[in-house]
Amino acid sequence: MSNIAEVKPKMKARGGNSPIKGDVIQVEPGDNAHYVIFNKSIMDLPDINIHDLGELENRIDEFFGMCASADMRPTVSGLAMSIGIDRRRLWEVANEKHSHSVVVNKLPVDCANAITKAYRLMELMWESLSINSRLNPMAIAFFGINHFQYQDVKNITIAPVVNDPLGDLLSEEELRKKYMSAIPEGDYE
Repeated sequence: MSNIAEVKPKMKARGGNSPIKGDVIQVEPGDNAHYVIFNKSIMDLPDINIHDLGELENRIDEFFGMCASADMRPTVSGLAMSIGIDRRRLWEVANEKHSHSVVVNKLPVDCANAITKAYRLMELMWESLSINSRLNPMAIAFFGINHFQYQDVKNITIAPVVNDPLGDLLSEEELRKKYMSAIPEGDYE
């Protein structure tokens, strides 16, 4: 048996630990299969009546339980698929917007509230992962802007100058008279 310790290579402080190297994402063997199997299990869930609060709450709990069991972060699209709607309808429910879906528009208030609460839990998780440096900065921006209506905005207000330091605007002739007096005598016309 060897007494030589395994030396881990040093990683760069800025991005050296990133799973993205150049244009290639570094994945472990089996990672893609894990994601496919997990997402397919969400797709294969039996349909529920999202107008029935009990069924809806059970499905939301089941979805988050599946994520925890598989050690997967819940996604907006995954939550939407698990309850039988798409992510845009989920956003409309959570943000109290009129939907193009009759099914969503006729949701009972308690069902809409359950969906909104699940959506807000995902926002809380996104914030927690972000603040604890558990997400790629680009992913943080993507989720915040595209799913949770966060904005990176700088507002610039342009207003007329009330007290003009130059005083009232003078006509060309008035300016000529004002500054001609400061010029030594001579022919400058």
